[in-house]
Amino acid sequence: MIEDDTERNRALSYPFVKRAMLRQSSVGQWMVFMLQHSSKPVAHRAVEYLRILSDLSLNDEHLRLGDPTEILREEDELNDKVSKLDGLIPSLLSLDEKKIEEAATTIIVSKVLDKMISSPFA
Repeated sequence: MIEDDTERNRALSYPFVKRAMLRQSSVGQWMVFMLQHSSKPVAHRAVEYLRILSDLSLNDEHLRLGDPTEILREEDELNDKVSKLDGLIPSLLSLDEKKIEEAATTIIVSKVLDKMISSPFA
């Protein structure tokens, strides 16, 4: 990710970037590797990415311009992809307490946990 906070926030605010981030191809096993990384800044960026993904919604003025049904479908596919990442939840345990709480309270991780609880044998 871009190191400079201002530059990163500007890049992530573009409508086409937000739409791309909603696609399931915007996540992968790399996220688990980042969460497990021994470098705290790397792991913290992964938590930040989870938060940014969670903040994407139909309430976003840039996403409201698209087809709501399509956006909801993409959001569901993204949540499903995140829920299938091998080792996602255990990798959160390698974070410091503050970052565990921050990650666990994101919408996307909450949905993963809800899915795991509601279908424990799936």
